[in-house]
Amino acid sequence: RFLIRDAPTTLPVESAKSVQLETERPDDIFQLIAQQNGPLWDYHPTMLAQCLLWDKIHLVRTILVTLVRCLRGSDQMGRKQLVFARLDPKDYYMTEGAKPTGELHRKYDSLFDAASTDISEDFDDLSTNLITDLVERLDGDVALPLSNSEKSMLATIAQATVEVDRQRRSLDLCGLRYLISLRMYVNQNRRAGTRSSPTPASSSQNPSAQTLHPSRLSFRSIVWASHSESQEVLLSAATECFPSGKMVWSDAKRLGVFLWLRSSETIRSQLEVIARNRFMADEDRDPTSCSLLFFALGKKKVVHGLWRQAPGHKEQQVMLKFLSNDFEQERWKRAALKNAYALLAKQRFGWLTSYLRKALGSLEIEYAAAFFMLGGCPKDAINVCLRQVDDWQLAVALARTVEGGTDGPLLKWILTETVVPLALAGGHRWLSTWAFWLLKR
Repeated sequence: RFLIRDAPTTLPVESAKSVQLETERPDDIFQLIAQQNGPLWDYHPTMLAQCLLWDKIHLVRTILVTLVRCLRGSDQMGRKQLVFARLDPKDYYMTEGAKPTGELHRKYDSLFDAASTDISEDFDDLSTNLITDLVERLDGDVALPLSNSEKSMLATIAQATVEVDRQRRSLDLCGLRYLISLRMYVNQNRRAGTRSSPTPASSSQNPSAQTLHPSRLSFRSIVWASHSESQEVLLSAATECFPSGKMVWSDAKRLGVFLWLRSSETIRSQLEVIARNRFMADEDRDPTSCSLLFFALGKKKVVHGLWRQAPGHKEQQVMLKFLSNDFEQERWKRAALKNAYALLAKQRFGWLTSYLRKALGSLEIEYAAAFFMLGGCPKDAINVCLRQVDDWQLAVALARTVEGGTDGPLLKWILTETVVPLALAGGHRWLSTWAFWLLKR
């Protein structure tokens, strides 16, 4: 539908710049249309997120401080609608040294020259107190042209900006992009109160679910982290996201830790940390929950020691006796494999399989994979993770731990037969990029 009027229309750029919401209501229908369907406001979360990804934190900081000033000024003047001065488009191309604060000051003063804003912070000081004030004002008397979900995302981005700004000098651009996504993800889930308690290694949510509060970091963020040279800083930041710094497998899976870590030594040490945290997470101290990870690390003696700390477990004495044997001998390897097949047989009940899997939480299936690993058959253990547990990230972590790198046949098999088809079928281009990069294709 086209609307025709006698007066000539202004150019799109001029129209966009003229709609500054300097009055309570637009002057005519054309300003209303430009207001509702024109360019996104500078403070829109989509705009801010893209600026952060392109390392324009200084610009985001400027926009957020200006937004708080405008909210306070509009409130003091008794306005119901926000009066906000747009940035000039050329400001988005400026480097950090060229600050557009002078022009913003003039725009701000022209909007609120009759009101006292009572702001004690410096214009460039994006403090925690200022962010707290912003979050409180998002649902205040002054209306913003944002939906509730966009307001929530704006608050998340504002908090992430403050947190990332403290570490940006110790990160390269790829690491900075991952850290920004990490802090946005964590803050968003904290606001929604969606963080779950530690669960078995197999616990997962549908990776393709696209919701307001995603179940994992995006594959794009994981790819950025995999190319970063600041992975120690990223791992430390990821660990700090969880209570008491206790990362378990479900946490590592959501953040894609074992997809982007490159150092074989770091992978082994982090997997051991996760295994220990998993054991300590349960009040009953069940060694079966972490046996798979410790066996992949070649730490049979550690598992033997954990069984000594489980006096209430019905299988304690049997496992203490069994693990005291030498599993370099073929006899005991066959015994371990026999136990693995026996545990898997309990899951082969046709239509009852899904019901039993929910009831047992996949822990018994993981235990079967642990015996395959103990028996010297890592490929069978990984196959159980892929087929029965349905956790390809766990399979990748085990393969990289066992093979000590990214050139081994197990990892190539996982990528070729599982990850690449999964990525292509689900349209995950960034996951495809990661897989083909490891395959050197």
